[in-house]
Amino acid sequence: MLKYISNNIKYTMGEFIGGKIMVNENINTERKYKKINSAKLQFSTFESEGEYNYLEMEYNAILNGDVKATKIFCTGETEIHGNVKTREMDLKGVTTVNGDISGNTIKIVGESKINGDIKFRDFTLNGTLVGSGSVTCTNFISDGKYTGATEVKAKTITASGQIGIETLDAGKIDLRLNKNSNIKFIKGETININLLNGIFSRFTSGSNDLEIDTIEGEDIVLTNIKAKKVIGKNIVLQKNCIIENLKYTGSLDKKDNSKVNNAIKVE
Repeated sequence: MLKYISNNIKYTMGEFIGGKIMVNENINTERKYKKINSAKLQFSTFESEGEYNYLEMEYNAILNGDVKATKIFCTGETEIHGNVKTREMDLKGVTTVNGDISGNTIKIVGESKINGDIKFRDFTLNGTLVGSGSVTCTNFISDGKYTGATEVKAKTITASGQIGIETLDAGKIDLRLNKNSNIKFIKGETININLLNGIFSRFTSGSNDLEIDTIEGEDIVLTNIKAKKVIGKNIVLQKNCIIENLKYTGSLDKKDNSKVNNAIKVE
């Protein structure tokens, strides 16, 4: 049976409903926190930190404190002010996290802002994310808009939509980006980049097009890309590429109306 404890929370135990804390067992309220099975936060601010199995935050919930949980689920408009460690994290609606987050899997839908570093095995974005730190993961998938991060480092990076990140570093990189994307440095082994509505589109102005400073890899395929420097082994330039400086050690295949100002084969 649920037991009502307090409206003014200074510990992390139980299930929070409507600004109250509900628990499934008799507990010692003098302890600062204990590990619990589940908690639900709604409509209030909680000065809390602790360990959970399942933590659900919804509506206008704010949590101040570091959190450890097996699973965290956020809906509505929620805020977490502290570091988060979890196996699984689902962010829906409008979510703000002021702290580092880490775990196994994270899925982001809606609008999120994360002011800290992100470390997950699997990262999936289907919405909008603004970040200020770095992302370290095994598999990075983005189908939406991700801006503000300093670096994404992974084994595989697959992204479509808009990316505004300083550095991408992965073994395999596959990008299908729109013209508002902004990337300075891309490093990988197998790289495929396609800028949709690219630099020769009659419907867009050149000032808004993506220009990458450096692309460095082994096997590189570019479409509608403008870059200052491309370095690789085997390089294929599909339509509408403009490259200032290009170095390759294997083969160069330049198609259609792509242009290279300075190409050097390194023996």
